[in-house]
Amino acid sequence: MARLFALALILCVALGQERYASTAELKRKDKTVVAIQSSPLGLSIDEYGDIALGVVSKIEGESVSLEGGETYWADTESRIIKADQPVSLAELKPGDLVELAYNRDQKNQAGQSLIMRLVVLAKPPANDAESKKNYSRTIMFDPKPDRVRIEFGKDAVAFGNLALVEKGLEEKVLLSDGSARIVEQDGRIEVNLLDTVSSVEVQQGKSKAFGTRLVYDNGTGEAHMLGPIQLVRSGEKPLTGEAGRLVYQLDDETLILSGQLKLVQNGRTTTASSAIVKEKEGFAYLFGDPVASTSGDDTVQGKKVRYSLERGDVIVLEDVKGEFNDN
Repeated sequence: MARLFALALILCVALGQERYASTAELKRKDKTVVAIQSSPLGLSIDEYGDIALGVVSKIEGESVSLEGGETYWADTESRIIKADQPVSLAELKPGDLVELAYNRDQKNQAGQSLIMRLVVLAKPPANDAESKKNYSRTIMFDPKPDRVRIEFGKDAVAFGNLALVEKGLEEKVLLSDGSARIVEQDGRIEVNLLDTVSSVEVQQGKSKAFGTRLVYDNGTGEAHMLGPIQLVRSGEKPLTGEAGRLVYQLDDETLILSGQLKLVQNGRTTTASSAIVKEKEGFAYLFGDPVASTSGDDTVQGKKVRYSLERGDVIVLEDVKGEFNDN
């Protein structure tokens, strides 16, 4: 079986020894994304496989054939992914370009290798794809109140109970609520992903955002957090807020918020369609048609607004409008 269990971690738990930390890394340009599992009651497991890249020629029952290649089979543990979403095998079709990770040590009665992960690719992979013949998946689980930690360079960090780090033609990190365990009867790994409101946290400076799930794509350098998003920022004048979606861009260390954005701070309520948060600068740039900011009976509006994260003050940069009550 092409799996390597973190036996050292299990032994540490059994013997009551010091906390054992397991890590998994992805490299992007000059930055490193690191997943860290460290609870003595947690679990860290590595799975390995091979990669086939090709076009689907036939889907029959639980089997998938690639043009000019082999036929593989799927079971309940196989993960079929399209547009970053899990789908059923029935949603595949001939002509789909796929990355297929398989375990040659697990075969069915027909001699077909087990599908570990099958990803439908939106476009052909980069030129160096031929050098990436191996697939690995690291499963990390820390039971509450502990959490797996994901470090995005030295600027941002995310937390959740369950993390999956996958390396292949596509390199991704998934962080969510949930659990993982080894089923002792057959050595099977059982992974239970849960989308729980505010179970995943992203921190950048004084700002924190809470959502249901985070998916990081090392090819784009973007981490997408699914909403509803709750926002909190500490300081002399604390900020709270909400949004529908969050994207953290690793390369320029920027948070992007979108979807019915609302910020409340120092007696002022500001609404917008989207925002670019520059935490190191202490400002957010809000966009909308219009962005509206209300304090008491006074309201200012504009299509682009600079928002002070420390004070809650706003400066309209485009198409200023205002309503002021002199009473």
